[in-house]
Amino acid sequence: CDNMMAVAARIRKGLKELKRADGTPYVQLLDAGDTKCLPVVTARVNPALNAPYDDIDLQHAIAQEHWYVCGYKMNMKHPITEETHHLFHDADPSTPMFRVVVKANLSMPMADNLVASIKKSFAFLDAHGAGFNSHPHHAHQPHHKAC
Repeated sequence: CDNMMAVAARIRKGLKELKRADGTPYVQLLDAGDTKCLPVVTARVNPALNAPYDDIDLQHAIAQEHWYVCGYKMNMKHPITEETHHLFHDADPSTPMFRVVVKANLSMPMADNLVASIKKSFAFLDAHGAGFNSHPHHAHQPHHKAC
């Protein structure tokens, strides 16, 4: 477990270092950090970016780099009533986020490759702007689905 926590810390550190040219961080971390936490990194595209893309777009861009990083909304459906419930008391349940689950076989070099892939994905999304959401592949849906 110590290795998984160290790898998660490395990913968090790498995500914190991802910034636009103007110094705005790309990512807002949502988890408890490197202590009191599972080896899971939870974050979202920084709302301060005012980006025309979201975490679900990021999920799809990262997939082009052969990584599976799950993007989803900050809510859950009750299994019986199917009512929507908040995951966080201080966040809109329709707000997207993403997570990286660190498993025992995720090495430090792989973690570095993941962060580099996320950086490349942000560059792709910045270059494509709102056009990514309106791509013909996604046009048939009001907004493409999370995992």
